[in-house]
Amino acid sequence: AGWPEPRRSALTNSTDATMKCVYLDIAHVLHPSVSTYRLAHGKTPWADGHAPYENRPLLESALAPWPEARIVLSDWTAVVEGLEVVKAHLGSLAERVTGTLYEDLTTKVFRTVPLRNGGERTVGYSPDDVRRMTRRQAASPHVRWCKPAARVAFSSDYQGWPDPWKQEHVVLTDMHKALDRAAMQHRLATALAMNFGSDASSDLVSP
Repeated sequence: AGWPEPRRSALTNSTDATMKCVYLDIAHVLHPSVSTYRLAHGKTPWADGHAPYENRPLLESALAPWPEARIVLSDWTAVVEGLEVVKAHLGSLAERVTGTLYEDLTTKVFRTVPLRNGGERTVGYSPDDVRRMTRRQAASPHVRWCKPAARVAFSSDYQGWPDPWKQEHVVLTDMHKALDRAAMQHRLATALAMNFGSDASSDLVSP
């Protein structure tokens, strides 16, 4: 079965050249992935005492030195549940959210494709196009469109990411413990400081 049609929202996005952008997955970051956890453990993370959005305070703390940083929700949670539903769980992070990667790509981002006659045509991304994309394939055209001054992205694996992204911009997620894992917290703090340019110390733990 395919993904359900998304609940549309009134989305305002800025292509501000000074924008600091975080591509945030809800699952794998703010709480463990339900599907992955069930596959590995035979039960949901909630059965083991985890709670939805349990790691929100950790991300709020990590982003505190950069109040200007904005969030693009990059997984399917907001597409399926609705953007406003998700934002209601995000506390102070909600005011940072500009929208979703899915909605931006399917309504605002365009690409040029070659034609057989040697010409070119400008087209958008269909919902099916986005569903088939890896996180890297979806983030790259969004960055070209949004043109943020700095960006950090969460991803469940490094597959397909070019080396500069892997080394500087990608925070590898932990599907079982999410941001509650110390190594992931340290990588996030390092990536934020590296990309957003501040000497402010993070409250997140060191490895």
